[in-house]
Amino acid sequence: MKKKIDNSITPVWNKAKQLIAEGRLEEADDALMTIIWRVADYTMDGHNDDYRIEGVKKGVWYERAWTAIEVNGLLPA
Repeated sequence: MKKKIDNSITPVWNKAKQLIAEGRLEEADDALMTIIWRVADYTMDGHNDDYRIEGVKKGVWYERAWTAIEVNGLLPA
């Protein structure tokens, strides 16, 4: 039996964008990594990048989160 996946990515994305705008980058990084892990759950369950999560392709969620991480200098040095 497949586990139920927490599908609440959009609110986390909106929170991450707000935190970035406020300059609270450490908290934004935590939120963005939450998105990465939640999307990874879908990958582990066998869903491809075209699978839609909350109306958005899984691959787009990955790209949004990773782009925000890179653009805001949140990758480890």
